[in-house]
Amino acid sequence: MKHCPDMHIRPALSSIALFTAILLLLGACSGQGQREGLQPAAEQAALKLLPAPDMLRSASVQDIVQSGLDRIARHPQAGQKNSSLVLSAEGDDAFEWGAWAFGPLEDQPLELQIVVSQSGPDTSTAIVFLANFQRGSWDAALTQAFSTLDTLVVPIDPALHLSPENNVLVAVAVPAGEGIVGVSELRLRTDGDPVLEAKLSADVLQGEAPLLVQLDASDSTGNIVKFEWDTNGSGNFVTDTGTVPTLGSTYSSPGLFNAVVRVTDDTGSTSTDSIQIAVTQDGNLPPTASLVPDVFEGDGEAGFTVNLVAEASEDPEGPLSLFEWDLDGDTGTGTGGFEVSSSTPDNQQAQISSPGEKRLRLRVTDSGGLQNVVSVIITGRGWVQVPLETFNDGDRAAGLALTRIGKGPVVSYVDSNTNLLQFARSSREHGASPDDWALTDITVANDTKVTDVLEVDGRPAICFSGLDDSLGFTRSNSATGAAQADWEIVTADSVDALGMSMAIVDGRPGISYVERTNLGTVGLKFAFSSTTTGIEAADWDSITVKAADGQLQGFGRSTALLLVQGLPAIAWNSSIGSLSGRFVNFARSSTAAGSVEGDWEQTLALAECEDRGLSLALIDGRPAISFCAVNPAANTPSFLRSSSADGALLADWLAVKVGTSAEGGFNSRLAVIDGVPQMSFSRDFGADSQLALKLAESSSADGGLETDWLSQDQVTEPSQMAGGLTEHDMAVIDGYQALVFFDSTASQLTYAIRF
Repeated sequence: MKHCPDMHIRPALSSIALFTAILLLLGACSGQGQREGLQPAAEQAALKLLPAPDMLRSASVQDIVQSGLDRIARHPQAGQKNSSLVLSAEGDDAFEWGAWAFGPLEDQPLELQIVVSQSGPDTSTAIVFLANFQRGSWDAALTQAFSTLDTLVVPIDPALHLSPENNVLVAVAVPAGEGIVGVSELRLRTDGDPVLEAKLSADVLQGEAPLLVQLDASDSTGNIVKFEWDTNGSGNFVTDTGTVPTLGSTYSSPGLFNAVVRVTDDTGSTSTDSIQIAVTQDGNLPPTASLVPDVFEGDGEAGFTVNLVAEASEDPEGPLSLFEWDLDGDTGTGTGGFEVSSSTPDNQQAQISSPGEKRLRLRVTDSGGLQNVVSVIITGRGWVQVPLETFNDGDRAAGLALTRIGKGPVVSYVDSNTNLLQFARSSREHGASPDDWALTDITVANDTKVTDVLEVDGRPAICFSGLDDSLGFTRSNSATGAAQADWEIVTADSVDALGMSMAIVDGRPGISYVERTNLGTVGLKFAFSSTTTGIEAADWDSITVKAADGQLQGFGRSTALLLVQGLPAIAWNSSIGSLSGRFVNFARSSTAAGSVEGDWEQTLALAECEDRGLSLALIDGRPAISFCAVNPAANTPSFLRSSSADGALLADWLAVKVGTSAEGGFNSRLAVIDGVPQMSFSRDFGADSQLALKLAESSSADGGLETDWLSQDQVTEPSQMAGGLTEHDMAVIDGYQALVFFDSTASQLTYAIRF
């Protein structure tokens, strides 16, 4: 279970009052914000009739015209690694919203299905708007309270909601105070689409072990392209029968098993159905174990006690004879890991003494000797530090980069002694134990200060400073990258490259970096692949992103590449022309590929900064840059947030100080975790070049005030980053904050995750 932030949920507004407030606000807005060049002209004219709901702060009408893939749409602000667009309105903001476009459609639209999730303890309310092209307004089509995970269904009237060019425009809004809502998928059903519904049956539902059961999903409906099976209710669909709707499964031991089928149609939509299989032994049905804790994760820092209740455990044929408890989460010791036993369902207590997830278990046995086991995961808050590799004195790991690929974290780095580019991968989702990690040597890198690691076409890939002063790119041809032979290495640009950052741009890998010349000047560059893999040198080309008034000058160490409104954008630090000092700069392409130099527009000299790491993230749907400011106080951790969705104007950007001027910092990183911005940086203690890694968390969704950043967490002791080693990276791993840094005291590359 993941930690959810404290929520303050108010009762949902009455439908009449809510509709009245929404429609009054919508009616007060003018028809502005239309996307220039929207074609054809008939639809552009129709769009001009739609008021832009300016009180909804996360998008504008111009963001709507980002068409979905056929009949499934994802919002352009939904990131590559997060399928959901998170909506959370707070304070004075009446609503937060996202908007989508479907079409042009060949068939008549019938209904909209919206998959939503909710992070509050009770329910949240979502409002769905449809663009009414007959009246030229937005219709509040549905207001509904929902629980943790739900699918909202909205009927569509083609006469009202189908545009002159056969498009359907949708907006989903969340009122202030209604919790955090994730919108993961929207599905538009037309009269040409059969309804997707999984239906599962079996030839037998009960029998003696071993029991052969023929599972049959032939009655499922829809354009089904895949049948997947979970025969025991584990949550893992391990068998894929393609388009074959049947499966034979043998149950060798007694128990109650939930058999589940998952069907997928040609749009990628899924549906599931399940049945229960009762497998007996000598006519005896197994018991049911029930384990209920009084707290779940997020209830406090590690060091608390959880009470466990088993009274709901039962057996259909009589009383249970034995209750066994695993209270330390260690499944490998004791009697199968169950260290406490009792003949009655006495409540037990477990100590959550250390940070991390602990799986507590109960096993019950009936009078016939049949057993059933149930477990619950309890999480204690706090940091867990995991050593990944130990180095000789004087050597260290450099060029650190961290992200999640597949189900777990990965790290790229370079051994300063051997210059070997290396890849570390966790086999488990959190990487909270040294046993989870495996290391792979890839190739020799050339004095690498920065690497970046990313999933490219389903495989891990790394950019780095290669041999002979070149920009190197390597991608594994396996999902794990476990063997050196898996990695294919190419030269993406034959220049001395620094400060690399990588992202998927227009479906293909792209890299931002600075080119250092012999004269010490730098030029911002962008390399891009013509293929989705980038595994051939011929795939790569590059452009120079120049300033409008001439060449950028000075030694810039950092770039950060990100998609902003679906278009590539770069933040970097460098001197600008004749200006003294080093500045944070921002550039954004007007095209999805960014492959033409003239496509890039720059916003320069946003703030004066020190020359080490910065990062770029979308905060509340708008670009934001973390850095350490030189003025007005030396190396103050800060970030720049844009008031516009594209950050195109210097006046759009506002600097916010994070921490006090006494806490100078280096090498900042910025990410959104649990719906709020968080920033990591190396704090300078000013004594013997000692630093500590800190994490600051905003109390608001945009972090727009200095007072929002009062919550700060010290991750390391000052001695762990002695000698001025400021380098680190931060990522979101399965909803938790994670960092990688070099521990100079232990001479270890260290991964840390905060549960």
